[in-house]
Amino acid sequence: MQLCCGAAALSAPQQGAPLATSPKYGDLGNGYYRNPILVAGDVADICAIRADSDYYLVHYYTSAPGHPLWHSRDLVNWESVTRLTPWRGGGGELCQYGSDFFHFKDFAGNRTRVQVRRAPHPAGPWSEPWDLPMDGFDITHMATPDGRRYLVSGSHGANLYEISKDATRILSGPRTIYEGWPIPRDWDIECPCQEGWNLAARDGYYYLTGAQGGTSGPPTSHMVVAARARDMEGPWEQCPFNPVLATRSAQEPFWSQGHARLIDTPGGQWYMFYHAYLKNRWNMGRQIFLAPVEWTPDGWFRIPPGLQLDQPIRKPPGSAVPHGFRLSDDFRGPELDFKWGFAESSAEGRYRFVQEGLALRGAGKDIRDSAPMVMPQTHAEYQVTAELTVPEGMLGGLTIYFSAAAQASVGLRNGRVYEYGRQNPFRDSTPYDGKRIHLRLELRGDIVRRYYSADGRNWQRLLISTEVSGFHRNAFGPAAALRPGLFACGDGEVIVHRFLLTPLG
Repeated sequence: MQLCCGAAALSAPQQGAPLATSPKYGDLGNGYYRNPILVAGDVADICAIRADSDYYLVHYYTSAPGHPLWHSRDLVNWESVTRLTPWRGGGGELCQYGSDFFHFKDFAGNRTRVQVRRAPHPAGPWSEPWDLPMDGFDITHMATPDGRRYLVSGSHGANLYEISKDATRILSGPRTIYEGWPIPRDWDIECPCQEGWNLAARDGYYYLTGAQGGTSGPPTSHMVVAARARDMEGPWEQCPFNPVLATRSAQEPFWSQGHARLIDTPGGQWYMFYHAYLKNRWNMGRQIFLAPVEWTPDGWFRIPPGLQLDQPIRKPPGSAVPHGFRLSDDFRGPELDFKWGFAESSAEGRYRFVQEGLALRGAGKDIRDSAPMVMPQTHAEYQVTAELTVPEGMLGGLTIYFSAAAQASVGLRNGRVYEYGRQNPFRDSTPYDGKRIHLRLELRGDIVRRYYSADGRNWQRLLISTEVSGFHRNAFGPAAALRPGLFACGDGEVIVHRFLLTPLG
């Protein structure tokens, strides 16, 4: 089962399948865009690079296989390319050195080693990984004009390492080169958390951007800070505009804005990627935003004064590619569509393609330990529908999932339709005659409603609804978002014939 690390991992196209885009966000079709540019269910820790007139982006991802690679020609519209690793977690660093591309990533959260891969192109084929013994937390790369290579990483300050030109050895480090910007004591933050490092070079300076204040917590927690130096060894000078970007009030439209990455266009314009939450929508997770930046005469960057990041902004130059995720799936294979991943587990051995659709292997006894197959939440309100065959003794169904402790689900087991909310099934269940069933979950106004049908046309609503506004990181812990998905429990396989997500607004 091919999961990642090469051009062979590209998903097979589904002709006529609509893409998950919202008329409210992204490309507005009139030469402007509106933030966020990529609504994709807790996508964060952005790394983006330009290779001539093409852009490539990787980010944090909460499901396995992980680390999606996206391609764009205008910084606003993004198409899926492949996945860079089989495990989930932080996005790592994608960079070019000479004619080769490199991906640096801490190994599945292991803070003592970084895995490195090399490829002739961002789409692959990617080499087998090798290890560097270092802390890879929010790692970033810079090459100097004389060919020396540096990595910066760390969660309590920026630590500098010099590596060999072939990226196989640590030559020196770690050495702390920057300890962040002093946050005023009367600000509401989650933690100091000096992290989110990214490097850029311009006109003889190296620019280091960092994130402080904590990724979640209060709406005013996260922020973007910056420093610059003439030499990677330092000294590093604080940006006079620090914090370059921050949420100052819960009344603002975007919360916890932070973790920035600078990028330039072939024409010399500069932009800044960052992640943030939509106001009052912690349960949608972090999304990707794009802000134009300007350079002052003394060589500092800032967001242009007076620019409103929630209003339409003129698009960067370049042509649009197909954007977003496909909304439907008939599971014809031969690869799992790009939108799917497995929460809290590996994808290895969890599925196979059969004539009738996708055979989803059971895991655990119920939704709490099933590690469901999920896709990113692409809209604030939507309904998901699936047609399944659930063999005797198995439990299979639909879920809108944050974690094992916070989900709203519906499933069929042994002739009864069960409703699940939070951790447990509700006491009542509904009789159902047969093994093949259509299930539907509707999320509207942060309330999930449940339905079932024998033919996909005549729907019966179930009794229980679940309120999910509190299903988010501040309440339940994991850095994730609500995600629609499918689950199977027991010893065997549930067959998923069709899946459809329909936006409701």
